[in-house]
Amino acid sequence: MLTVVCPYTTLHPLTRASFRFSQRTVCTHLGSDDRSYWEFLSRLWAKGESVVLVEHDIEVHSGVVPGFESCPEPWCVHPFSRLLPGPHSTWDGDGWSAGIALLTKSLGCVRWSAELMAAEPDLMEEVGEYAFPGLPAGHWRRLDDGIAQILEAHKYSVHVHSPEVRHHHFLERWDCCACGDKSCRV
Repeated sequence: MLTVVCPYTTLHPLTRASFRFSQRTVCTHLGSDDRSYWEFLSRLWAKGESVVLVEHDIEVHSGVVPGFESCPEPWCVHPFSRLLPGPHSTWDGDGWSAGIALLTKSLGCVRWSAELMAAEPDLMEEVGEYAFPGLPAGHWRRLDDGIAQILEAHKYSVHVHSPEVRHHHFLERWDCCACGDKSCRV
């Protein structure tokens, strides 16, 4: 049985409600330090157990955990909408429909296998040293990019599952949520 972990600073109510689809969910408040997310991921990785990570503003559906449990791939995601309004693409397992592409190399809804963690035991240490312009190493804003870039450099490819999950990030600029619902505010 896979454990779903949800690190958060503010947990969206639709995210919390969607955990009814998991037999085992652990939510962890991260606090306000910019490196606390990396520290959390480092501890998670060090445990070496297959895990599903769901971020604080992602609403999962009933197929997420069973799909991840039955998948032999080491690195899997359910994609979600970018922080852009408009028609989004959907992933059918082979390709994208027309529209704005969904995020596939993110931490929104990702599963890492125990085998991947065993094969790459220093990954999070490497990610913690990875600095992007304008941000200190290990900063929460670019952990997804750092993890994806390092895994790809080590010859791993992300396995994309469908259908996508819902992202609940309110976009003040467009007065709507990334899920497309103008009334979806926290």
